[in-house]
Amino acid sequence: ALSSPPTTVQALKRAASELAASVVKEFPDDPNSHSLKGSVFFHHGNSVESAKCWRKCLEQNARLAGPYGAMSLIAWNSGEFDEAVSTCRRALELDPNMPSVRLRLGRSLMKLGRAEESVAVMQRTVSVSPRSSDGHFILGQGYMQLKEYGKARASFLRAVEVQPNHTRAHYRLVAASTKLGQPEEAKKYQEIFRKLQAADMEALQTRKRSDIALSGLDDERVMTAKFCTRAASIHRNHGKLRQAEQLWRRAAIIDPKNASCRGELTSLYERGSRQADAVALFRRLTQVQPKNAVNYFYLGNVYFRQKRYDDAEGAYQKVVDLTPDRPEGYIAMVQLYLVTRRKLPEARALASKAAKLKPNPQAYFLLAIVCTRSGDRASAVAAIERALEMAPRNPQYLRMRD
Repeated sequence: ALSSPPTTVQALKRAASELAASVVKEFPDDPNSHSLKGSVFFHHGNSVESAKCWRKCLEQNARLAGPYGAMSLIAWNSGEFDEAVSTCRRALELDPNMPSVRLRLGRSLMKLGRAEESVAVMQRTVSVSPRSSDGHFILGQGYMQLKEYGKARASFLRAVEVQPNHTRAHYRLVAASTKLGQPEEAKKYQEIFRKLQAADMEALQTRKRSDIALSGLDDERVMTAKFCTRAASIHRNHGKLRQAEQLWRRAAIIDPKNASCRGELTSLYERGSRQADAVALFRRLTQVQPKNAVNYFYLGNVYFRQKRYDDAEGAYQKVVDLTPDRPEGYIAMVQLYLVTRRKLPEARALASKAAKLKPNPQAYFLLAIVCTRSGDRASAVAAIERALEMAPRNPQYLRMRD
């Protein structure tokens, strides 16, 4: 049975704290238990206790990058930038793929007046993550400190190219353009900055006028569900699948949009040949959360794997009905029609809709397949070319074009 979730922020915080304490008690020698408890303390605003937990975690396994990354955030928030640099570097030594930590390292070096080091870090960052608007922004800040205003301007321009409403980047473009003796350019960016700043202030006032208590409750549900899924993983790693299942189910009812717990439950039921349990769970969730398209999406996936194609179609159609401005439902319907080799005209319309809603390689690839099946070679070629523009090295797309 699915119990009702806590209905207040305090009740959710209490539930998360009790959960973390119980996991540490059951698995005291597992560093992930202490990491979970540290995350709960940090989320609840207790940095002192969270740091103790992460240090305990590292005592048990000094090769974990996560606790170092978390401790670097505590140091940053406390203005201890030397410590932030040290813990960021240690985290990145263990796991170079931590974008937020790399950005924090760049910012911390800037705070310490070590602009050359910051620039070196951020150059590597944007080379690996060219779509990181904040990476380009921090790199621009470093160049400003080094008085390399042309490079600074180029970095800020790249930031606003990636994120057109990047208010701070437009503000810094004013300064860079002024330093470069470009008053007209500075004036142009000043106007854009003022408009973005006004929009930011309006959005802030709108948030303040909204039901803050409800917003806080929604945020707390998201975090508590994440803590539940982490606790579930710890139980699973220790072979306690029944307890893990209960925690994933608990996360699903706490946060209607948590995809991780739903995916884990689907996999658990598949491995155990418990298809009936999977159907029962997601049907129950659609009853408890009738406006939540995520549950219908997973229900459709379960039906699809059972080859109950009519039921899957009904579930996916519900996803489309509930979220007509999102592509997931349309894409699921297209894949269903391609597998069952039916309703190709409808599949083509749905694939076109998905591609318009969120242009991405997968949508255009599916559209190309549908067009091919329909005998429309010209449209298929046009669609696969669009997919290759976005993912030029994808071997599957290249094979289809050739």
